Amino acid sequence: MIAYLLLMSLPLLFGLTQPRRAHAAALIFVAIIYWLFIGFRFKTGTDWFGYLNQLARVKLLDLLTIWQKAEPAFGTLLWVNDRTGWGLTGINAMSAAVFLIGLFIFARKTASPWIAVAVATSYLVLTLGMGGIRQAMAMGLIFIVLADWNKRSTASRLLFIGAASLFHFSALFMAAFLAFGKGSSRRLQFLGIFGAGLVVILLTRSQPEQVDIYMQRYVGEGSVVAQGAIFHALVNALPAGVYLLFRKRWREYFGANPLLTALSLAALAMLPLVFVSSIAASRLSMYLTVAPMMIWASAPLVFGGQKSQAQLAAGALAVQAGVMVVWLTFANVAPAFFPYRNVLLGAG
Repeated sequence: MIAYLLLMSLPLLFGLTQPRRAHAAALIFVAIIYWLFIGFRFKTGTDWFGYLNQLARVKLLDLLTIWQKAEPAFGTLLWVNDRTGWGLTGINAMSAAVFLIGLFIFARKTASPWIAVAVATSYLVLTLGMGGIRQAMAMGLIFIVLADWNKRSTASRLLFIGAASLFHFSALFMAAFLAFGKGSSRRLQFLGIFGAGLVVILLTRSQPEQVDIYMQRYVGEGSVVAQGAIFHALVNALPAGVYLLFRKRWREYFGANPLLTALSLAALAMLPLVFVSSIAASRLSMYLTVAPMMIWASAPLVFGGQKSQAQLAAGALAVQAGVMVVWLTFANVAPAFFPYRNVLLGAG
């Protein structure tokens, strides 16, 4: 576990010294360390052998066939890495780059970037960055569009969400939040949800094969059981509940934030969904991690006085380290992360 604690120590140490800001050079330095840690791992993480099988299958396909299948952007990466000989390490490095660029761009826009990075590190960096690289790439693009959400048009938001779905189909879930931005009326939000629903229906009808795969995986007796879904749902729902209870405080400090409100409500909705489809709740909760990132990063400002903000920030950072330790200790998939190996350290 030492390797993972060392990784977490980076946002913790910088967060203690820079609780309300983050120098660009420091963020870039930490992002590079994260990239080397995640992108060049070897036989570490839950996805390793599954993607080796996918890499073997893509040898039989050409690019035209790949683009006729679901999630063609990721299929293209598999094809390129097979032809170049970069293999799974090349795919992991590319995936980690997209994921981390988005993560750090988004974190920098929060009230306390280092707390936001720590929140993501406690769970998302492991489960996506080292356990689901298709969705990690989709998440990277979602992070980028969310970083400037209120400055973007609906068309721009939809473009990023559509591009993300080419890596992982589940990214279409974020279309439900298209109309939630500063200054948007309730009527516009309702129309936005309705319009997003139509867009998703059209896109899913254009990819019936992928819809069938997801229905078999997520719904019914044969669906996959994600035993850690309740943990992630709770990790998201608890701060989301605090935000919704004290939303007036956040509004007084930061102004109205319809997107954060919608994301927090969705995070709470994941709790009952766990008992209907744990794998669906687990996958969708990944995208909703942006809510606790924003909430934890801003909580010291909302609840702390001038003298207590630093202490609250330190407490928030400590909680994230605790979340990581608990997950690595008790998660049923945790053994896949030990021992940590890296090709840059001679593994493989």
